[in-house]
Amino acid sequence: MTADLAADLPMFSADPDQLSQVVANLILNAQHALKDIPQPRHLSVCTCYKPAHAQLRLVISDNGPGIDPDLRSRVFEPFFTTKPVGSGTGIGLSICHAFVSAHGGSIDIDETPGGGATFKIRLPVVGAEAAQPPTPAESVPEIARRRALVIDDERDLAELLAEMLEREGFAVEVALDGEHALAELDRRSYDLVLSDVRMPDLDGPALLRRLQSEWPALAKRLIFITGDTVDLGAGSALDKLGRPVIEKPISPEEMRRVIQATLAECHNGYYIL
Repeated sequence: MTADLAADLPMFSADPDQLSQVVANLILNAQHALKDIPQPRHLSVCTCYKPAHAQLRLVISDNGPGIDPDLRSRVFEPFFTTKPVGSGTGIGLSICHAFVSAHGGSIDIDETPGGGATFKIRLPVVGAEAAQPPTPAESVPEIARRRALVIDDERDLAELLAEMLEREGFAVEVALDGEHALAELDRRSYDLVLSDVRMPDLDGPALLRRLQSEWPALAKRLIFITGDTVDLGAGSALDKLGRPVIEKPISPEEMRRVIQATLAECHNGYYIL
């Protein structure tokens, strides 16, 4: 691995944890791509500053197998992966895209000359004095200050859903199994529940029955998440449960639409996202 890090990079306002995760994800992806490539293997990290554009640039390149041009437009989609089944969740690059976009930047993928993948990140350099976080009243409308519970036994997927909901203004708790979810429901009230359908111990239909028995109002604010497209047709078991379903891979626009419709139905048609 080689690093060509510019010495004249300016100080700028950013979330160090998010940007560190972006770099870590891209390096781990490159290492995974290189593991079956014969020597010599190359991984490079390069940074530079473009003062004319007030822009910091980060380039991470490898000489691995690269990514098919037809797939490059999809690699930042949630749950999309080019790795073999069982080798990846497909959320690492979507998180990178989300974090870079949250900083007003962009991330693109290109082919490394001679073969491989090159990720190019561009970040606007914003001074700390010009990037003061907005006050709570400015950042999220008060009507959108809701609490959501995400239930999924796959931690990475649950955390991605939580991230997406937080960007919509929700305070989010994550439960990785049914017992944890029920404990959370006993502990505090929620405005919305997003739950995977297939989970050990407490699956989606069982969760719905518990909500209908103990928290009937919340049962009307339950949304199912599933990757089982076979069971989504009219007359299917899910359809008979009478709850909305969001299909994986999840698009933020579809999630926003379903949440808005669900909460609007419970609040006399008035809800804003």
